[in-house]
Amino acid sequence: IVNPFKYGQVVGGSDFCARPDLEETVAKHIESNQNIHVTGERRTGKTSLVLETVHRLKKTKLVHIDLFQVKSARDIYTRMLDGMVTQNVSGGFLKNLMTAIVALRPTMSYDQVTGAPSVSIAPAQRIMPDSIAGLLDFMNGRSRRGRLVIFFDEFQDVSVLKDSAEILAVMRSRIQLHTQTTYVYAGSVRSRMEEIFYSPDSPFYKSAIPVAVESINSLAFCNYIMRRFEQGGRSIAGESIEKVFELTNENPGDVQELCNALWDTTAAGMVIGAGHIHDALKEIFSRERAYYEHIMNILSETQLKCLRGLAAFNGERMYSKDFLEFTGIGQPGTVTRALKRMIGLKIIYSYGKRHRFASPFFRLWLLAGMAGGEY
Repeated sequence: IVNPFKYGQVVGGSDFCARPDLEETVAKHIESNQNIHVTGERRTGKTSLVLETVHRLKKTKLVHIDLFQVKSARDIYTRMLDGMVTQNVSGGFLKNLMTAIVALRPTMSYDQVTGAPSVSIAPAQRIMPDSIAGLLDFMNGRSRRGRLVIFFDEFQDVSVLKDSAEILAVMRSRIQLHTQTTYVYAGSVRSRMEEIFYSPDSPFYKSAIPVAVESINSLAFCNYIMRRFEQGGRSIAGESIEKVFELTNENPGDVQELCNALWDTTAAGMVIGAGHIHDALKEIFSRERAYYEHIMNILSETQLKCLRGLAAFNGERMYSKDFLEFTGIGQPGTVTRALKRMIGLKIIYSYGKRHRFASPFFRLWLLAGMAGGEY
């Protein structure tokens, strides 16, 4: 039996751990044609939740547009094209799309292996925010053939672009007229999503209902994990699952990653306990060693001291006397600058009054090294 624990990718069907309350909430808003913004920390399963929920709705078409790390209006436009073409491969649709953007000199190509079509525009063609408005109108025109959901994933990345104010204003000016299309926006950087949807100066101010995606219900997730291990003739005690949750802050993606390693380091007939979790962590450290060492190489000595302090103090009390003495950093301002740098690199992120590691396993690797154990 293949490893049933998947991470770092969208999951659906039997791989999706049911979240009935959230699924019902998302489905209710989509069926009411109500725009929503879905917010949650990284790897909490936002994308899988939206895609699985829409997949189960009857007569509903979805265009998924991933805006992760977009750099310009042109990036946004081409991501929108990619999303449209991926979901609509009929000849009639593609012909209409090519006609609609003919001024941009589009070209059509097909993947030699899968046969999937793709559309590109001439490199010399400059894409302005107004071009995005035209593409939104074109997509909205498809809603006449049934319910249409346009899903902008990692929407907060638009807010960091140089011309973000103009882009957001143009998008909102068209979206507010699209009364037959439902828009779903998802984001993993809470502060940026709040700026877009809660700031009175933002074009998207209160334009969508918030849906918060947190940790999966512990009992439901526990039962899901136990069933998965049983598929491979393994069993895992409740205490071991609690330890998995503790080490991963109950983050769904990180839980799946640790369980994936537990599966790979055990065999059928085993009862998984604390010792197996230690072996699974070593497996993850081995897999991700290159990433950890890369981070260590790009940080300054002071930033590394701060990083180790964050690991030791679990992201708390960063300006306390104990923290400053532990790290050997003399001034709180130096800590602030180091935190800003590491947040910018997405090594850590703010979580209330604390800071968490983007990868809890990186923190555990640092702690092992500081304790004199093996990295």
